Amino acid sequence: MPTAQLSLKLFVASARRSALVRTLYAITGLKTFNWNDVDTYPRFQNCDTIINKESNFNCFVNTITSKLQANLINNSVVVNSSISDTLIVNFNVTNKGDIVLSELSNESMISELNVLIDSIFKLTVSDLPKLYPAIKRGQPVKTKFVLPVLISTTD
Repeated sequence: MPTAQLSLKLFVASARRSALVRTLYAITGLKTFNWNDVDTYPRFQNCDTIINKESNFNCFVNTITSKLQANLINNSVVVNSSISDTLIVNFNVTNKGDIVLSELSNESMISELNVLIDSIFKLTVSDLPKLYPAIKRGQPVKTKFVLPVLISTTD
């Protein structure tokens, strides 16, 4: 019999703890907290006056891609064969507003292409305007991005 009472007490304590957790969720809003979304995307100084979240994101992406494209054109490389490849650039924006390249991958796995893009991406990052981090619930947060870049030797 003592075992049954002990089980019952544990069940009651567990039910109380679950009720407490549900109450905490209701108070803090953690139950509906979307960990995969931010209140404000990272924004460059040139995008700082944009209030709309989607427009701010588009300005962020356009700023990076236009600088990357300009640097790819300015640092052209002579290749022996035609290339048509999609390079996947994975990068993070830290909670301090720094861009950190995390991974480069391409379909054809041309390692020379990865080395070239890595150096051009780092050059691009150094040329970008001041970047403010993403904001979630009033706090700066780290964000991850995946940027597909089409590399082609034909127009």
